[in-house]
Amino acid sequence: MQNTLTTHMAEKYISALLQPRLVVEDKLLPICVSTTISRKNRQFHLTPFGMIVYDAQLMIGKAVQTFWKLKAIASLETEHKLPLDQRNKIVNTLMDDEDIIKILVKQS
Repeated sequence: MQNTLTTHMAEKYISALLQPRLVVEDKLLPICVSTTISRKNRQFHLTPFGMIVYDAQLMIGKAVQTFWKLKAIASLETEHKLPLDQRNKIVNTLMDDEDIIKILVKQS
């Protein structure tokens, strides 16, 4: 089994993330074994790549939970053309998560 992640495997992994859990387990097993999880002393550990994938999944979950706040920020940006300092103030007021705030403020 290869230790590299091919484009096909990456597409399969991403599409599997959007499916129910039982389907995900079947599709992800070969990918998990080779790229995201390693086994040491009868215990499974995340590889560095696996840590990044896990962190990205958490960030996507946070974005989904705050979807309507993000939608409101996008609406303000397109309809009202706010100055940068006012936009950042609104982002800081609406959003609770520091990671999301950093991403939104960095984009401006």
